[in-house]
Amino acid sequence: MPTYRGSWRLTVVGKEAAWPQRVVISGSVSGIVPGEPGRTVVIAGDEWHLVVEHDDGGGWKRSAQVIQRPLNRTGDQASQVIVSKDRFWAHDSTPDDLVVSLETVGGPLSVGKLFAADADRLTPRGSGSLRSGDGEQLLGVEITNTGFESFGYDAVLDISPRGRSELAGCGVLVQDKWRPALLRATGQEVFEGAVSVPPLEVGESTTVYFPVDCAQASSAAPEVEFELRHRSGVRSLRSYGTASITVEGRAKDHRDGGAASPTEQPRGLAHPAASPALRQEPGRAAGHSTA
Repeated sequence: MPTYRGSWRLTVVGKEAAWPQRVVISGSVSGIVPGEPGRTVVIAGDEWHLVVEHDDGGGWKRSAQVIQRPLNRTGDQASQVIVSKDRFWAHDSTPDDLVVSLETVGGPLSVGKLFAADADRLTPRGSGSLRSGDGEQLLGVEITNTGFESFGYDAVLDISPRGRSELAGCGVLVQDKWRPALLRATGQEVFEGAVSVPPLEVGESTTVYFPVDCAQASSAAPEVEFELRHRSGVRSLRSYGTASITVEGRAKDHRDGGAASPTEQPRGLAHPAASPALRQEPGRAAGHSTA
């Protein structure tokens, strides 16, 4: 019985049978997919099973043969074709009575809530916002394995260069040098700035902490990108996810350096908020992964 974990898109791609066919899903999620070419459904669960059935006029029965073709991997995505034979005949043994394809949906890294954490209890501080003037703080991030296979002991999480740049833009500096007391408090291991992630089964979550300096932070809500480095089969992969956090800091003075304040616009110039902006298209969307 084929078994899958995580989120997959199932599509019925072929049917060469006179009898009605269907796919029955059971386990952490359940349902029935009619065996009609073109039918598609997303199935998401920690662990679920797939059975192909046919109705020969006497009710639904399991098909005689179900074959999983080899799993194809592209980065941290995967796809597979399943073929089946409802009943073997003297002159027809080709397993093509119902053919379905499956492909993973989304990446293995889901980034949840970001929050400022208390270094002693590892709990959110106040509203969970990073605050200027508090100096060194811990940035906590909740992550979930939303892939189709477990994270092994080799998985590590880091704030990507893009995420570090977003934080630095509002005066929040990621500290790569950990104080021994902070390492003991978090119980984490650090490898070249990246934090080791405990083994996670599909659907499991954990919280990872990073030290940041907010002494010169200014108010903002940066989108912070995280990078998960892990292995899938024999391949080393990088997966990405983003989330935002509120930074409470000193307000920026727009008149510093001679710039006009919002209420003191030079005549003949439109207010910046009313003008269109040109922005470079991001080269990597949230959740994207590379080998």
